[in-house]
Amino acid sequence: MPENIDKEISLIYEKRRYDALYSLEKRKALIYGKIPEIESLDYSIKTSGIALGRAVMAENKQDAAKLKRKLDELKERKSVLLKQNSIDESELSLKYFCDKCKDTGFIKTGANSVKCSCYRTLVIENLYKNFTLDSNKKMTFEKFNINLYPDRIDKAKYGEDISPREKMLKNYNICYDFTENFYDPAIKNILIYGAAGVGKTFMCGCIANALINKGVPVLYISSADMFNIITAYRMGKIDDTNEKYEIYDFINTELLIIDDLGTESLTESRLSEFLEILNKKKERNETRPCHILITTNLTPREIFKRYSERIGSRITSEYIWCKFIGDDIRNLDI
Repeated sequence: MPENIDKEISLIYEKRRYDALYSLEKRKALIYGKIPEIESLDYSIKTSGIALGRAVMAENKQDAAKLKRKLDELKERKSVLLKQNSIDESELSLKYFCDKCKDTGFIKTGANSVKCSCYRTLVIENLYKNFTLDSNKKMTFEKFNINLYPDRIDKAKYGEDISPREKMLKNYNICYDFTENFYDPAIKNILIYGAAGVGKTFMCGCIANALINKGVPVLYISSADMFNIITAYRMGKIDDTNEKYEIYDFINTELLIIDDLGTESLTESRLSEFLEILNKKKERNETRPCHILITTNLTPREIFKRYSERIGSRITSEYIWCKFIGDDIRNLDI
């Protein structure tokens, strides 16, 4: 997980603890103003508790017993006063956002600590910031409707010897297996290609959501935006539209989704930059998952022609090519 996410989550927990303390002090001030004796009792309970601790450590059993009785009496008097004034005792205690970890993000298990479930929730929320597809959380494998694809063979129309439904079922299984085996070093990247409106972007959402919910960092960006941002960084021209991204993010995020490859304007330098990203992602993947998912309307032949033999052969050897076929489903309920 990127270091900046850990830092951001640490700040969230720090704020939660501060908010809990601030809220407690406000509640105390209101209650003390209404019942001044409660404030006096709280002070006595605190000092008696400290004294009891010292007596126990000094193994002074007689003093410890007296202090324990006094402490119990003070607590009982406080409880009675609160009940008489219809105040819940919890109003004078810290109220954490997460009671399990007390807003630390970690739960102690013996000598060790494990991350709390709320930590994972924050990781997922943070990871979604880089995934900007509209209605992104609705795009899941469970909602991918295979029945929207025709169950008839029409090679003249679809260019395949099998029906779109059968083809898409194979693609579905490839993409699902990609998420299930994401940490397998042998798994290949994926390139999804086909005509507009046949579900390429929806499948990206399915893959991204499945991985984000496993805690995998996903960065989704259009090809045109990615190349523009890279060029801006190379030339030192950063503005408000692209400063949230860095070259580091493209290269190091565990899954980089490049949408609509082929819509960007190309130059020789941009081709070199694209090849550099492919190379560095491959290098990173040798030590940890660092994959790419590409969508495009281009055919394999067009990819080779547009991006050169060198890039085309790289994509051919290191990617599973998933051809999406069928009718335009963009206006259908999927």
